[in-house]
Amino acid sequence: MDYSRHTAEDFALDDFFVSWVKSPDDETDTFWRQWLAIHPEKRAEVEAARSLIRQIAFRTYAAGPEASAEGWATLSAAIDGWEYARRDQTPDPSATVRPLPAPFRGWLRVAASLTAILLAAGFAWYTYAARTTLRTGYGETRRIVLADRSVVTLNANSSLSYRKHWGRNRDREVWLAGEAFFEVVHTENHRKFVVHTAGDLDVEVLGTKFNVYGRQHSTRVLLNDGKVQLNIGQDRRRQVTMRPGELVELDAATGGYVRKVVDPAQFSSWVHRYLLFKDTPVREIVALVQDTYGVTVAMPDSSLLQSRMTGRVPNNNLESLLFALSESLDCEVERDNGRILFRPRPGSGAATGGDRR
Repeated sequence: MDYSRHTAEDFALDDFFVSWVKSPDDETDTFWRQWLAIHPEKRAEVEAARSLIRQIAFRTYAAGPEASAEGWATLSAAIDGWEYARRDQTPDPSATVRPLPAPFRGWLRVAASLTAILLAAGFAWYTYAARTTLRTGYGETRRIVLADRSVVTLNANSSLSYRKHWGRNRDREVWLAGEAFFEVVHTENHRKFVVHTAGDLDVEVLGTKFNVYGRQHSTRVLLNDGKVQLNIGQDRRRQVTMRPGELVELDAATGGYVRKVVDPAQFSSWVHRYLLFKDTPVREIVALVQDTYGVTVAMPDSSLLQSRMTGRVPNNNLESLLFALSESLDCEVERDNGRILFRPRPGSGAATGGDRR
């Protein structure tokens, strides 16, 4: 969804935005905070929409059994006759209740039937179109099978929002905050599958395998198999078609993007519970550790961040990853209330900034 051109009124009518204002959760809060960080110029419209939503009193009606029974009883009473006496008046024994003529009774029965059908249809549609949100904690991954049998593997500290049922002719849309690997099934009627991110990027496919990374500091897409189209920019009008083995990363500073050919395994190996580094800057590895496990990593010797690593390390727990990183950098690891400090071992030469293989 392209929110960059939304007015305050548009935001106030968007169900995903309204759910954030009325009942914020981790998924909606993460998405909109990241979006506002990327689009600070829209903050005035967002705040105006939030104020508008809070001033409106919404009432929700559910077609439960008791409500349906009560409504039917009321309509039946109207069909059988009119009662004009007020509750605080003494009934007149001589008063008679005149039954409605047969044609009017027939019309009222039709109206009652239509009312019941509309209530049931409204409730069914609400259930059908309701959006589901699944999320993972730090250090956790999750496999999700969607209604069309497409499979999503959700990485740690991420969330995915989608409708349980898309309908036969609607686009298959999902909203991602964090990172996920998609295995999209091609449908007989060629329905598009669209991944919305908080950055200026949507991914549009028919059937393929790809990895989407969308966090506050970076947005990128890796194509493993098939073909995808990226819709880039605030207006989503710039289109980029990717080929297998390509990675496209947005440049938040310029609004442009970088396209390059990579080894797909390097960027989707986390699905198989290991990390593959190929001349990877330690700065990127530190960001990965912080995003995945929710810890703060500090390296007082800034030259360590310029180092590069090549190798394969397990990703099934934080301890294994920290051990591999400390051995490669020849550093000691200190912990302090969720803060992890890397210090070069005395005389190790780890601060020279050379490559770590």
